Order: sequence, then structure tokens, then C-alpha cells
Amino acid sequence: MAPVAQSWQPELKRSWSSTCSAPVTSIALSSKGKVAVSTASSVYLFDPPPSLELKKEIIAGAATITATAFSSKGTDVVSGGADGFLKWWQVETGEEMCITQFPEREEGSSELAVQEVACSTAGFVAAVSGRYLCVFGAGGEHLHTLSAEGKSAGSAALQLVTWLDDSTLAAACGHEVTVWSISQEQYKEVVVFAAIPQVNISLLAASPNGQLLAAACDNGMVQVWDIKQQQDSMQPSMDPILKISEGIEGKIERLSWDGTSKLLAAAAGNDVLVWDISAVKDGKVESYVCMGYERGARVTCLAFQAAGSLLASASDHGQCLVHDVHCFGSNGVVNGLISHVAAASVSSTDSGSAVQALAWHPGGLLLLGTEAGTVVALQVQKTPQAQPAPQQQRQPQRQQQQRSPNGTEQQLPQHQEQQQQQQQQRYKSQDMRRQANGPSSDFSG
Repeated sequence: MAPVAQSWQPELKRSWSSTCSAPVTSIALSSKGKVAVSTASSVYLFDPPPSLELKKEIIAGAATITATAFSSKGTDVVSGGADGFLKWWQVETGEEMCITQFPEREEGSSELAVQEVACSTAGFVAAVSGRYLCVFGAGGEHLHTLSAEGKSAGSAALQLVTWLDDSTLAAACGHEVTVWSISQEQYKEVVVFAAIPQVNISLLAASPNGQLLAAACDNGMVQVWDIKQQQDSMQPSMDPILKISEGIEGKIERLSWDGTSKLLAAAAGNDVLVWDISAVKDGKVESYVCMGYERGARVTCLAFQAAGSLLASASDHGQCLVHDVHCFGSNGVVNGLISHVAAASVSSTDSGSAVQALAWHPGGLLLLGTEAGTVVALQVQKTPQAQPAPQQQRQPQRQQQQRSPNGTEQQLPQHQEQQQQQQQQRYKSQDMRRQANGPSSDFSG
């Protein structure tokens, strides 16, 4: 990736906050810019920025809210409950428009909850409960039931329902991912992918262009399939086109694609890892480690801007970091390590400051939801960046060659030799993380 010169430095400024009655479980954005913040008991509906005025609080009643999603038009919110009911709510008024019980139940099963809800741009609503995935149309009409029967043996449920485009649906069951084509009248199984080795899939993320599907597996590996290639093939393969395990330590909490469908990011333990999927060579991929988190922190969520160069992530310590993908191809990158360009802390004292939800609003705001029920909006502001003196721009002759974690040769100035050797042993050095910390703000007040 070619470096891009920039003459500004981003800063995170708190522009708005609100408090919910329970821990925030998710933040959803509508096509009209409205914001839905979900807890186990309520859905809070806010107007688009800059006002972010609270318009309605939808109270679930006796049943816990287990899943929420905006409809494709942004005019209603669909929620799933622990009682097995799906409800459609009118965004402007907060009124309940439609209610339907999940139509399929396993015989003798006590599991009722609707675990996931996802809406397509064509108006379809997909919902998962146990080993069944149901597709609904307008007004809550039940169209199709897709079953996990005959899928991965020993797996109890379908999960990770993901719309790849307006009428193509994917879901995981055990170590397999099935892709269906959906219409009003029928559905058709298109292709089945399988993780290698056969380990359960815990996360799915579809690239914005609908071509690639990434999965995080229970063994700490990330695998990627080319959906379009397999759909067009006369003899489709279940095997992934890429398997990534190097550098991953800890459970993968989140996956996110950038807007170009070239970069894939993962939150794993204390790290944010980024891979350039467009630069695969001989089964290897260019990789980067985004640094800056405190010792002992666990990265809980992350997201790329849909149309921008920034990658935001946050931790269970309430810390939020922003990295700029333009830095990934710069000459300042040492051993694949990337320093953050802006940082903030949601709270320095609140024990419930763990960030549990994160979303970039199309207007540029970064929205965070915490375990304590706090919702914060951070504005990314541009401040002038000091330009180095001409003599500082001229680098000395590079003499020492070292090998980076992704296997490529990288030359370093001789005075960095000792530091590079330390990074080779453990390129997540906590001392280096602290030295790399950029501008930081504390939003505890």
C-alpha cells in the first residue's frame, strides 16, 4: 500500500453523551442516520447528529431484548426477545407495528430466545433461534425456514447470520458456513464453506463488496473465502483461500473490513491486527500490529470508517484508540508495528467503563457504549501537524537487514538494531506501546 502524505493530526473530542439504565449491548445505525442503542431492557432511539436528541425509549417489558436491527429503509427497528417473539417498532413514534412468534422450535427444547436479527436492503429480515433460521417479509410475514439439520454434526445452532447483499444470506453452523440465495418465493443453497481444520467458527464478517467472507475460529485462526469465485465456479471448493494464524494471541473478539474490502482487522487479546488481503503472495499476507493499549487491557470492539482512512478500537479498560491506514505503507513502519494517531479514555474511575459497542456514524462521529450504560460521541477533529525540518527528512544509509513478522525483508538504521531484536522476540512490547501513545483525552467528567 502506497504511503499517503498528510498535513493534519486527528484528535478525539467529546461532543455528546447520554446514559442508559443498563449496560449497552449494541449500537445500530439506520440508513437515515438515526441511532439505536440497545440494552437488555430497552432500545433508545436518537436523532441523527449533531443533535442526537433522544426521541423514544422502547421498553421491552418482561422479556429481555436479545437482538436488534434497523430495517433497510430505516423507518422501523426489529427486535428479538428471550421469549421467542420478534417485534417491529416504528422509529418516529416508538409504537409497536407488528409482533410474531418465532415459528420453529426444536421438540423438547427449552431454548426460546431469538439470538440474532439481520435486515437486508431488499427488505428481508433474517432471525435465528437454535438450529433454525427464519426469513420474514413485509409486515412480519414468514417466508422461509432454513434448518441446521444435516449440517455440522454435534453443533447445536445456526449463528452469525450475515447478509452478503440484498438477497444473499450466510450463516455458520459448527465449522461450516452456508450461503443461500433468497427470494420472496423460494430459497436456494448456493455454496458451503468449511474451516480447515474442522473447528467451530465464532465470528463472520463479509467484505463491503460482497466478494470475501472472513471467519474467526475457536483455534485462534482467521480464514477467508472468495464467495464470488466459488459461485461462478463449475466445481466450487469448500476450502478457504487464506488461513492466518501467525501473530494471533488470545480470543478474537471482533472482525472488521475497511471500505475498500482490502484490509481486514481483528481484535485479539491486547492487540489490533490488520492484514492487507489484497497483497496475498504464496499464501502469505502483509500484516500490521496496531499498538497503544495499556498492560492487561483486552480489546473488545473495533470498526473501520465506511468511507475513510481511520480504524477505531476500544478496550475493557475504557480506552479508545484510532489508527490511520495511511500509516501502514509509510517508511516509519518498523517490523509491522503501527502507532495510533489519537486516543481517548471513556472514564478513568468508573469500574463499568468497559466498552461493549462501537460504531462510526456516516457523519464522522465515533459512538461508544459502555458496560456502565454510558453512550459517548467522539468527534474526530483535524489539527495542524508539524512538518519536519528538511534535514530530518533525509534518512541515513540503511545498512542492517532484519526480517519482519510477515516474512518480508526490511532494512533498518544501524542504531535501531537492539530495539529491533527486542521486537523480534515480542513485538508487542509494553514499553514500546507506552512510547507510541499519541494525544489522549479523558472523558470521565
